[in-house]
Amino acid sequence: MTEMLSGHLDLGLLDIRVNDGEEPVYRPHRDSFDLDDKQSVNFDSMSVVEVPGMEGDVAAVAWVLHHEYEGALPTGALVKGLRLRAGNIQVGDHALLEDLFPEPRFNAWSVGEVHVIDRRIVPNGRRDHFEQNAHFNNM
Repeated sequence: MTEMLSGHLDLGLLDIRVNDGEEPVYRPHRDSFDLDDKQSVNFDSMSVVEVPGMEGDVAAVAWVLHHEYEGALPTGALVKGLRLRAGNIQVGDHALLEDLFPEPRFNAWSVGEVHVIDRRIVPNGRRDHFEQNAHFNNM
């Protein structure tokens, strides 16, 4: 993922530790996780998409992890939903893009991120959504 984004933006290297911990904190994505004692979710592939901008440039780069799609992923997994990021910082929550799906609940079946790279698509002051403009609406 880092390699495909590096051509468009600098993700930077962060070393975040809690309470002087020995191990750094990482994002929760991994190859698989357990739903309960009997079932687990295994991610088997990843799709990468460049989202075109209004003027032929790239407005965003998105990635989606694929799995068996047997139902909604639990909130406790910390990865459910297609999420928006600007400057590698999340904007809004996991439900922000629910309207893209035929039914909002299907967003909870997905795992992925849309990294906005068009500087004309700007998070609002609360970082819970983006400023509504033509470039955002095109994306």
